[in-house]
Amino acid sequence: GVERTQHLVEQLLSLYRSTPEEFSHHFTRLNLYRLAQDVIAHQHQDFENKQQVLELNGVDAYVEGDPFALTTMLQNLLSNANKYTPPGGSVRVTVEPTGDHICLKVEDSGPGIAPTDYGKVFERFQRLNDKRGTAVAEGCGLGLTIVRHIADLHRARASIAPSSFASGAAFIILFERVTPHD
Repeated sequence: GVERTQHLVEQLLSLYRSTPEEFSHHFTRLNLYRLAQDVIAHQHQDFENKQQVLELNGVDAYVEGDPFALTTMLQNLLSNANKYTPPGGSVRVTVEPTGDHICLKVEDSGPGIAPTDYGKVFERFQRLNDKRGTAVAEGCGLGLTIVRHIADLHRARASIAPSSFASGAAFIILFERVTPHD
């Protein structure tokens, strides 16, 4: 109970800290692909512990943003994928340019999310059941709220789609692209 409360407080503080007033002056040009590499390296053991296959695809891609906020976003997306993907499952992170945008996609081979629930997953304290009707893993229901808030802060669009695996969900964040030498 204490650990869950501490986690909830940390998530609330992260949500508070990611307001435009707090972070807009910290925006810098950064390589989203390299940031994803760093976050994956930091969280890799969680995936190893569940014998999950974790892969990173893509290329160097530059966005304007706050490094702390974007790291928090990636950590939450990866933690969510790890939590909902069964042992032996797969998680794929992709960073690639698409037109005038940079697409960050985190997809998993978990139970997936019903399309009727797509609008709910970004709400505060929302905990959805998997397709079998049972809650999966512990959490406070703020991780994806923080993801959406950070995306909004960066003028990015957060959305959900079915994953390219046989089952699962894909969380997609579309950022405005910046050139590496502006």
